[in-house]
Amino acid sequence: MKKLFGILLVLSVLIFGGYMYLRLEWGPYGKGANVYLPRGSSVAKISEILVNAGVIRHVWSFKVLVRLQDAGTKLQAGEYEFPPRSTAGQVLDKIRQGQRVVHYLTIPEGFTFAQIAEAIAATGMAEKTEVLATFTDPVYLQQLGFPAQSLEGYLFPATYPYDRGTTLSALLGDMIQRFLGNFDTELKARMAEGSWTIPQLTTLASIIEKE
Repeated sequence: MKKLFGILLVLSVLIFGGYMYLRLEWGPYGKGANVYLPRGSSVAKISEILVNAGVIRHVWSFKVLVRLQDAGTKLQAGEYEFPPRSTAGQVLDKIRQGQRVVHYLTIPEGFTFAQIAEAIAATGMAEKTEVLATFTDPVYLQQLGFPAQSLEGYLFPATYPYDRGTTLSALLGDMIQRFLGNFDTELKARMAEGSWTIPQLTTLASIIEKE
């Protein structure tokens, strides 16, 4: 009986000691950092990135926390801003909930092709020459099912949210969708009937705007 009690006591001490050590591991840590987690990163890779950025203490302890919370398949890629002295739990919650850093790109009305390309290039998404080439790339336009030889006139002036994982193709897709969404009901109906093409509708919309 005494032997059993001794074993239980040792186990209790070990469990309590392990719990207290993990609490220290998961406690407030770091000076804060901006971190980018690439799409498709494993839990181990994410943990390594966080350790290298000084956001968490050790890879193994963060992996334990992820496993305990069954969050391995719920971690979302993207750019994250972690304030100083974040706990491992706060870090995990932010990544699991996808609380990414969001940037905004504003395209003013009247911007030329070159100015739009320059604004997009300033985000770091792609070089200006690549953006300009994409505007008139027949393969890209065919993939979009776009009935014009360039995107000129179809990139709606507005403010667009993006993060470090946003691709040029995705951004341009958003701009085109915003353009299409701003046609009025009658113009959309004519386009759906196939009686007018998008270039014809754009010309008409421009005439109406001038009047």
